[in-house]
Amino acid sequence: YNPILPGKNVSQMIVNTKSSKDTESILLDYENKYEHIFPNALVRFKQIDYQAVDAPVAITLKGEDRNELLAAAEDIKKYMCSMDSELKWVHSTADNFMPSVRIDLDEDEASRLGINKALLSLSLSGTFNGQTIETLWDGDTPVPVNLYSESVTDSMDYSAIGNTMVSTMVPGLSVPLRQVATVTPDWSAVTLEKRAGEESVTIFADMKYAQSQPSAVKKIKRYINNNIKLPDSAGVEYGGLTKINATVAPEILWTFLAAVSILFIFLLFHFKKASLASLTLIMSSLCLFGASLGLVVFRLDFGLTAVLGLISLVGIIVRNGIILFEYAEELHFKEGLSVKEAAMKAGARRMRPIFLTSCTTALGVLPMVIGGDMLWQPMGVVICFGTLLSIFLIVLIMPVSYWQIFKKYDKE
Repeated sequence: YNPILPGKNVSQMIVNTKSSKDTESILLDYENKYEHIFPNALVRFKQIDYQAVDAPVAITLKGEDRNELLAAAEDIKKYMCSMDSELKWVHSTADNFMPSVRIDLDEDEASRLGINKALLSLSLSGTFNGQTIETLWDGDTPVPVNLYSESVTDSMDYSAIGNTMVSTMVPGLSVPLRQVATVTPDWSAVTLEKRAGEESVTIFADMKYAQSQPSAVKKIKRYINNNIKLPDSAGVEYGGLTKINATVAPEILWTFLAAVSILFIFLLFHFKKASLASLTLIMSSLCLFGASLGLVVFRLDFGLTAVLGLISLVGIIVRNGIILFEYAEELHFKEGLSVKEAAMKAGARRMRPIFLTSCTTALGVLPMVIGGDMLWQPMGVVICFGTLLSIFLIVLIMPVSYWQIFKKYDKE
């Protein structure tokens, strides 16, 4: 739950449902029916998840020329709006505008009176924004006391801005603003975004229910690379879940490699053969087919919990490999069977324990798969599908691999 900043123009409600299915039905029914039901408001429906981002899709354009960035951002936004089957709530930091006043300084007149932009800005800021001259304390709460010009009222009209007196470099002399500057009505963006001192515009989008964020970002990247021409000084950054995944992915990869390395050390200690330990780890890659199939069937992304499930799955496959290869080694070296006979007999004899242990593991994570929890379902799917499919691959491929690799021992 990510609370939003309070304001008069925004509200946030949390709706509790009785089950995950009820949540799904509400999202599927409400997000299209009520999202634009109010002309002057945007109703956003979102399931509470474990994503520490305000919007899953975020593209930031950075550069020196704001006008060029705005034009490119508008093209990207139009394309993202066309992806209405995947994306919703497409908006940018340059969407909202407010009425403002444009002040163009008359350089000649201002120079004669010793007025520059900094002095003019300071004078107008003190007049319209007020100057804090004191702070009172209401218990532990500070209350600022601001001094405003008497001409600033809620009912002041546009002409009053030009009549505002501004200070000059001459002591005691003030002149009307219209004498040193041209005052014209204008519209300006509510947010002028800058990052690292550069002009920037960010386009955001939310995902529709059960849609893949990586797939949508790939399409947006392809469109930007092929259709958006930015100047050399400008650049594109991808935030949201893409940035988080890019940060977390190397850490997950190193953790996975560390787990595999520890497994290899244990296998080497157990078999006392680097070739057999390596074969067992290589055969554990057979679980990738089942894990990938499960994620595709359930339309899930390969996230953090899916990686945890994959690490657990590798451990399960390695255990099955130990059961099979250890018995094959015993048949070959203690009972004197050939490598081929030992491999085939080990595959036949160890099929039952491998099948039973794998099925119990798959059934054990079935509640995680059926429950539909966004955090734990990918882990359950990876373990369940990877284990079930690897049963057949293990009993078929592992004995044959053992025979083909170690058949030279028969000749020796």
